[in-house]
Amino acid sequence: MKIFYKLTLIFIFIALLPSLSIGYLSFKKGESIIANDIKEHLVGEADSLLGLIDRVIYNKQQNIISLSESNVLKNEKSGLEEIKNELLKLKNKEPDYVSLSFFNMDRVRLVDTKNLDIGVKHNMVPYWEDALLGKISAGRDIRIAEELKISIIYFAAPVYNKAGKPIGVVVARYNPKKIDELIYSFKIQEEEKEESEIILITGEGDVIASTDPYHEGKILKEKIFDLSAVQQAKEGKDGMIEEYYPPKKENALISFVKEKGFYDFIGNGWILITVSNKEKAFAPIINFKNQIFVFSAFLLFISIITGLFYGKTISKSIEKLTGVAQKIAAGDIKQRAVIESKDEIGYLANVFNQIIEKTEKDQRELKEAEEKLENKV
Repeated sequence: MKIFYKLTLIFIFIALLPSLSIGYLSFKKGESIIANDIKEHLVGEADSLLGLIDRVIYNKQQNIISLSESNVLKNEKSGLEEIKNELLKLKNKEPDYVSLSFFNMDRVRLVDTKNLDIGVKHNMVPYWEDALLGKISAGRDIRIAEELKISIIYFAAPVYNKAGKPIGVVVARYNPKKIDELIYSFKIQEEEKEESEIILITGEGDVIASTDPYHEGKILKEKIFDLSAVQQAKEGKDGMIEEYYPPKKENALISFVKEKGFYDFIGNGWILITVSNKEKAFAPIINFKNQIFVFSAFLLFISIITGLFYGKTISKSIEKLTGVAQKIAAGDIKQRAVIESKDEIGYLANVFNQIIEKTEKDQRELKEAEEKLENKV
């Protein structure tokens, strides 16, 4: 291999190695930072949305508490029509309620704003378990209502008379479609950033609301898939992982958060997950990778040009020295290396010329001495 090619490769290697090393380290660091930003964004948005949902539940909890403390309900002498009118005040103020009922402590429905099952004894359900223990039930009981045949979130509170004795339970039925609308409106706001599906589930895995078309007609009728993200959320963790999502039939980025409650609403263990397209979510990383690739290609081009330039310059000087040395070896000591560079090659050429001049001088002096000797003889 000619010295030109050797020198060119050496210069390219010397110029390219640190540049590529810096580029690779920059990419890995940048990839880590961007991936962390994506995770924080997706998890933060999920947590923010679940916080909004908790505020809605908190407001409904406050409504049922205020209603249970109404003087009309607390007064055992109030007529059923008076109680119904009191319930209708909240129903008219908050149309999101499907209906409101008042029960006695034997679970018999005395009043209902829709006149549903008046005089019928109600089954023992989760909100009754809470109410009979003197607790406020705010969303713990969520299911298909047997009397309405639709999805309902139940709110219930015990009613006490002025002596502090429980005399009944007031119950509100809230339509979770309003939460569904909140989720959809939130998704529309985020559509430009990444296409995601948002799914709200109970701690037991029942789907409460979802933007995923797969869950259409399956709300509170089907549990969420066995996802690692859901299991981690049940353990109280917030985060994001990549795993296979059956409806999409591909791996997706799934962020997950568990509800944290709001003020004195402690939450019901609900979980919110968002399912994002991996390629679209990681688009910033791909763009950054492409930028690093273009930058590396530019460095390679500069390295090649630099290597060719310096390789050509140095090899040309060395070839000149070699040519002069070959002619001198053939007996032409009049040859001189003409190299004008001020670097080590130029210095070498100057020393080489000095050696030749010294040799030439020695030969000349030797010849003169020989001629003088011959004349004397």
